[in-house]
Amino acid sequence: MLDEHIQEWQSFVQRVNLIGLFDHSGRAGNGFFFTVFDLHPEIICCPWMHYTYSYLVRRFGLEQILPCESVHSYWVHEYYFRLLYQDRSTESDAQIIKFGGDPSAVVARDRIRAIFDSVVRGQSTILRRELVLLTYFAYAKGTDRDLSRIRYILTSDVISNYETVLREFRGDAVVATLEDFPKAKLLSLVRDPRAVFASNRHQFVNANGNMYGVRFGTYACRLKELMQLSLGFESCAYLFWILYATTAARSMYRIKKMLPGRFLTIRNEDLNLRFAETLKDICAQLEVSFDARWAEREFMPTSVGCPWRGTGAYNNRYQTNLTGPLQNDSQLVADRTSGPNAYVTRRWRSKLSRSEIALTEHLFREELIDLGYDFLETERGSISRVRLLAAVVVPFRGEIPGLRWLLEGFRQGPRELTERVLYYLSLPLFYVGARAQLWRLITKRRFFEGVVGNTVNPAPMP
Repeated sequence: MLDEHIQEWQSFVQRVNLIGLFDHSGRAGNGFFFTVFDLHPEIICCPWMHYTYSYLVRRFGLEQILPCESVHSYWVHEYYFRLLYQDRSTESDAQIIKFGGDPSAVVARDRIRAIFDSVVRGQSTILRRELVLLTYFAYAKGTDRDLSRIRYILTSDVISNYETVLREFRGDAVVATLEDFPKAKLLSLVRDPRAVFASNRHQFVNANGNMYGVRFGTYACRLKELMQLSLGFESCAYLFWILYATTAARSMYRIKKMLPGRFLTIRNEDLNLRFAETLKDICAQLEVSFDARWAEREFMPTSVGCPWRGTGAYNNRYQTNLTGPLQNDSQLVADRTSGPNAYVTRRWRSKLSRSEIALTEHLFREELIDLGYDFLETERGSISRVRLLAAVVVPFRGEIPGLRWLLEGFRQGPRELTERVLYYLSLPLFYVGARAQLWRLITKRRFFEGVVGNTVNPAPMP
């Protein structure tokens, strides 16, 4: 550590604890949560940096002593810390805008580099805990934060690590967090699973080009993945995200049972509809002060000190494919909904068809009941076999694109038009195959049962 920062660094390491925010669905609003606490005087977080421990365990497993050479390369080139460490570039500016941030935010990158390099390049190994603390210490110094008041760093993570969606996730990010910070405060950010499904389906249908990710060179791969149920982010969007949401919820409930009393569960809807009241409850649990700005009628979230412009699957800043099968929100709507608001809590109702709502209410019924959400199309998720079959069989939104989508492909050129025609030709086989798999999971494997209660294929935490 540089001489002028040694005392401050030593005090920081000894004093600061961690708040671990876990969004098991990946769509509960961790980015918004970060922007709310962006300028809190007792908490240091960075809305440009997400999934701290998820990145660490993906690369280094559960190792607590890490090789500095590998760490440095990984952290400043692949992890989001690169947005603070490296000088601005077209690529980094685009990523920051995607997060709803402002690339021109005042960040002393030379100071961040000097502090980070003085530690990581000055030794052969580094404790994982020290790396995490160093990351946020350097960020705090690079943004002129008053370190004497900081009591917590705030990180966000998911509980999966590119694992199969057919078995429970191990939750390595939770394990690593508690190994490094045994007294960490743990938050579980949740959201109506129907809204989660609508958001994920919307993003990945557009990002992958179509519902099944079928393009030149991917047909055989996508078909094999579907037949073997070895699904990933580029596979059948509706099926993958139904399975992901179920496995993630099941895994999160298991982890909470193994750590009784450790998690504070926060509903995204409460954060939006009961903003100040919910934050008072959170601050009381964390034993930190309530930020007076939160009581303002028109509270403006910030990202690295600048007004936050919002993000998410329906936002043109985040979802860059503007000619996909599904329509994003207008930029006017996106700009008006960056702060706490009711619109984002009910948007899913217009994004899902009635049959999709009925299906998701049945599949996610245990989580919906446990979290206290209302049902719209079913009686607490109960549905007849005939209606369930009908809900599985009818097309999902975005699955059969209309003429507008085909004409847009024509405007983009012969290759894109040909790929869109290929999708139409491929659709019957994928359509039937995906439904056969979903029906088997529902009726034969009973995959969607025991999410909140007993677990299926239990995998104990390491």
